[in-house]
Amino acid sequence: MRKSKYILIFVCVAVGFLVSVAQSGAGDTKNSKPGLPTCFLTGEYELAYDLLLEEYDKALVTVCDNDNEKAYAIWSTILFDLSEYAKTTEMDLNGVKLWINIFFNNNGSIKHIVYYPKPNSRNMDFDKLTSFFTSFCNTYKVKETLKHKCMLSATASFPIFVKK
Repeated sequence: MRKSKYILIFVCVAVGFLVSVAQSGAGDTKNSKPGLPTCFLTGEYELAYDLLLEEYDKALVTVCDNDNEKAYAIWSTILFDLSEYAKTTEMDLNGVKLWINIFFNNNGSIKHIVYYPKPNSRNMDFDKLTSFFTSFCNTYKVKETLKHKCMLSATASFPIFVKK
């Protein structure tokens, strides 16, 4: 009888601990989709990022009817427009090399940019780069009509050598 009493106390304490851990993480915006920032580094907001990947399950090339040239033209235009926007905001992107995921709404606006610097990227203030991307997302829209929301996973290196 005494042994079962201690087991019951242990189970109650363990359950109480698990409930308190779950509740303390419930308001963590890094692990939930609501309040997800427009732009952030890969590795931040992991659980919400996983939900984004599920929600934006179509690739840009798929939405472009598997036309690689059309998808590449969209990506090239975005890179060019990012470079031009950087000039107008006096943001120096030269030497920046990134892995980047862009999440598009079906109207062509950008919902999120998630990025991570490559090892050979120029070191810079990534909070400033995040703010730059956020500002870009607030005003940018691809000119092509997209049938569905989608995502693009790519690499970006600046300066770019793409003609518009």
